[in-house]
Amino acid sequence: MSSTRRGVLRGAAALGGTALGGVTLVRPARAAPTKLTITIGSYLITYLPVLLAGPLGYFKDAGLDVTVQNIQGGGGKAMQALLGGSSDIVAGYFDHTVEVRAQNQDVVSFVLLSRYPGMVLAVRADLADTVNSAKDLVGHRIGIVGLGASGDFFIRYYAKRSGIDPSSLRLVGVGSGNTAVASIENKLVDAIVTFDPAATLMQSRGLTHTLVDCRTKAGTEAAFGGPYAGATLYSKGGTLAAQPDTMRSVAAAMKKALHFIAISTPEQIVSALRPEDVLGDRSAFTTMIKESVDMFSPDGAFDLADLQTPLTVLQAVVPSVAGVKVDLSKTYTNNFVR
Repeated sequence: MSSTRRGVLRGAAALGGTALGGVTLVRPARAAPTKLTITIGSYLITYLPVLLAGPLGYFKDAGLDVTVQNIQGGGGKAMQALLGGSSDIVAGYFDHTVEVRAQNQDVVSFVLLSRYPGMVLAVRADLADTVNSAKDLVGHRIGIVGLGASGDFFIRYYAKRSGIDPSSLRLVGVGSGNTAVASIENKLVDAIVTFDPAATLMQSRGLTHTLVDCRTKAGTEAAFGGPYAGATLYSKGGTLAAQPDTMRSVAAAMKKALHFIAISTPEQIVSALRPEDVLGDRSAFTTMIKESVDMFSPDGAFDLADLQTPLTVLQAVVPSVAGVKVDLSKTYTNNFVR
């Protein structure tokens, strides 16, 4: 081989390309991953697909560099982060998109994570003999994730359906996860509206007695009077329109995570999570996954029939939504999951 020919090949190699017949083919540089922030308002098991997509590599495979931030303030605070521009996407409850749509905010849910809302109303075990109904809760301190969160909507609606003025309830923000458990352990509250993993952790330790369980279809319909879509991914309508490929990549990663949940054993799911997401109780967490698997959407798609009840609930207990005509077709889209 001539020295000239060798020089061409060396030059091509230096450029990351290949020399064929005297023509240098340069391989295109791999595009940098798209950076995104997904905000969650609190640590709830209904956000499990988001928690799995990172460790399983689904975000990376989709060309995404995702930061998941937990602001520990409930869904209302997470929505504020989105509207304020400090977050690109929120993993939050569908009812929040209805709430802000009533205020003419263009926020759209584009992936359904959980078919049921998953909240649990429980009373401290030492009060189980005297607190057995909504009327018994009057005068007691009731823990919720935070004011304006979906658990807040639930307990107000539950009270109203039971003939109790929601304004008479003593609601206390206690957060989620270990902080929620601590609020019961330390008797800071008498009852609590919480979600897994906290709900199962408290029950497994004999701390609570369950009054209402919305982790199942039957429990959800009994509590709300109909189906109630739970956790979703939502973003500003303008963001979805401006970045359709990126949002489609996010949706693809979520669909992979939902499929993983559907085909995996609870042990495999727990093993895939980061250690800090198991909250130090692997056995209870595995049990909780086993009992919660049916909550998750099989494909991330919405059914309009499941969306009417959240609107009914908010119109009953949220003044800014009461009396407002909300076009539900503008609160969600299936364009990114199908």
